[in-house]
Amino acid sequence: MSDTEDTKQGLIDAVEGDKAKGDATDKKADDTPKFTQADLDRLINERLARADKAAKDKADKAAKEAEEKALAENAKWQELAEKRGKEVETLNPYKERAEAYEKALLTQLESVRKQLKNGGVSDTVLDLLNAKPPAEQLEYIAQKMDELLPQEQKGNPANVGKYPPSGKSNGSGKTKDQLVSERKKTGIYGM
Repeated sequence: MSDTEDTKQGLIDAVEGDKAKGDATDKKADDTPKFTQADLDRLINERLARADKAAKDKADKAAKEAEEKALAENAKWQELAEKRGKEVETLNPYKERAEAYEKALLTQLESVRKQLKNGGVSDTVLDLLNAKPPAEQLEYIAQKMDELLPQEQKGNPANVGKYPPSGKSNGSGKTKDQLVSERKKTGIYGM
């Protein structure tokens, strides 16, 4: 049973008890008041109205407390969001630096890819490289340069197509070390 029903039953019992006492005392004295059905209904309705008002006040108070608690928690979230916002602001310079490095990395990668393409690496191989992130592409190219380029063009991808593959750029067909050794023997260097 609810509080309202308990209260209603208590009033009915009290009124009936008073009525029963009244019947017993009617025989003894006629000066005790008698309640009519309208009086009983009025008393019960007044009591129910008070109980309803008390229950409504209790519910309003609970709702107000819940709202205050939610506002307090919301204030904590707002404080946390402001704190995180400040942390993000401190990270912005690093973000800008990372973006600059990424741009430089992509520029370098594009340059190396053009050089590889000019060096005879097929578009299929270059397309396969695109499946990897840029940093991994450059790392792979650095590790596998000898396998990627045809035999006659192995070497630094920056030098592809610029120098003869043997490093003999003096026109004599001899390497720099061979020329220095010959010149030392002939005394050209004054030794």
